[in-house]
Amino acid sequence: MSSTVKPARVLVIGGGYAGLSVMINLLNLWLGQPQMPCPLPPTELKAIPQVPAQITLIDERDDHLMGAPLSQTSLDFADEAWLPFDEIPQLRRAKERVSITRGTAQKLRIEENTLDYVDPTGTRKSIGYDYAVVATGLRREWPVAPRALDKKNFLRDTSAQLARFSKAQAIAVIGGGAVGTEIAAELKTAFPHTRIILIHSRELLLSSEPLPAPFKQKTMEMVSSLDIELKLSSRVLEIRNVEASYAQEEKELTLSDGERILCSEVIDTTARSKKLASNTTCSLFDGVGDVKVLPTLQVAQGGAVHNVFAVGDAASWPGIKRAGSALIMGQYAATNILQSIVNKEKADQGHVGSPDETSLVTCPQFQPMMALTIGDEAICYTASTGLSWGKEIKDEVVGRGMGIDRCSEYLQIK
Repeated sequence: MSSTVKPARVLVIGGGYAGLSVMINLLNLWLGQPQMPCPLPPTELKAIPQVPAQITLIDERDDHLMGAPLSQTSLDFADEAWLPFDEIPQLRRAKERVSITRGTAQKLRIEENTLDYVDPTGTRKSIGYDYAVVATGLRREWPVAPRALDKKNFLRDTSAQLARFSKAQAIAVIGGGAVGTEIAAELKTAFPHTRIILIHSRELLLSSEPLPAPFKQKTMEMVSSLDIELKLSSRVLEIRNVEASYAQEEKELTLSDGERILCSEVIDTTARSKKLASNTTCSLFDGVGDVKVLPTLQVAQGGAVHNVFAVGDAASWPGIKRAGSALIMGQYAATNILQSIVNKEKADQGHVGSPDETSLVTCPQFQPMMALTIGDEAICYTASTGLSWGKEIKDEVVGRGMGIDRCSEYLQIK
C-alpha cells in the first residue's frame, strides 16, 4: 500500500480500564489477531482495515492507575499501581501508531470531528479524529482517586496521606457503595487501632446496586466484624474544622439524625460523571450525566453518531459499573470501530456487503455481579454461582490489590 494513504485516526478520551481496553484491542485486531480472551467475546472480524492505524490517547495524567483503593493505603503498592502509558508493552511496541497526549478534554465537536482540550500549561488546543471513544470514567476526589498528574507527585501525596492516616484517631468514610465499603475495610486492615466510621444514607450498604439482599447483608456483617462503625440511614449535612483546643480531632461532621462525629480525616467516596461538553443541539447525557449509547456503544444523539462511541463508567449502560464490564465494553467498541472502517473502505470501492459482513456487534447487557475485598476475605455474587465468601474466594476471584492481577492479565500489560 502506498505510504501516502491517510491513516484512520482513532481518538480515545481517557486512559482508565475502558480506554486502555479499546486501545489494546484495536492494536490486536488491526494486526489480524483473533479476539482476546473474554468471558463474553465479540464475534471475529471477517476482514481488517487496509488503512494504517493512528491511535491517540488523551488523558490528564501520564499513567494508567490500577488497584485502587489499595494503591492509596500502601506506598509499595502505589508505586506498582501507577503504570506509565509509555511502559505498557503493547503501546510501546506500537509507538509508531500510538501517541499519548496530556490534556483535559473540554468539548467534543461532533459535527467537526474535533476535540477541544487544555494542555498541562493551560493552553487551549484541539485535535481531529475520524473515530472517537469517550472513556472519561467517573470523577472522585482525593484520596479516593489521585489528584496528582504524574507518578512523582502521586507517590508524594500518598506518602503524606499515609502519614496522616497513621496519626488519625478516627477516619470517616462517606458513601457505602462498593468503593466506600472497600476503602473502609482497607483502612481498618492497614490501621487496626484507628476508629473507622462508614456513613451511608440508606439502610443497607450497596443500596443502589441491583444485587440480592443476602449479599448486602453479608457484606455488612463482614464489615462490622472488622470493628468498623456503620452509620446507616444518615446523611452528612455539614463538615467543619474545629479548633485544636476544642478537641484533638480536626473535623466535626453533623449527620441528618443530629449526631455529631469528631474525626481526623474525612474521605468522600461519592462519584460524579465527568461531563464532556459538545456542540450538538441534543444532549449527549442521561439524567445522571452518563453518555447515552446504542447497543453498538455508538453515542445516541437523535440517531446514532456513527463514529463516536462511549464505554465504561462514562456510558449509560445497564448493570453495575465495574472494571470487568469496562474491559468488555472496550473490546466491543474496538471491534465496531474496525468494522466501521472496513465498511467505509468497501463503500468507497462501490461494494455493498451483506448484513453478515457489515453489521456491528451488539454489546451484551451484563448480569449483576460483584466481588469485594473486605479485610483478608472477599465476598462474591454472580447469577450463575450465587453468593460466596471467605479467604479462598479472595485468592480465587479477586487476588491481591483489588483485582489488579486479574485486570492486568486480561489486558496483557504485565
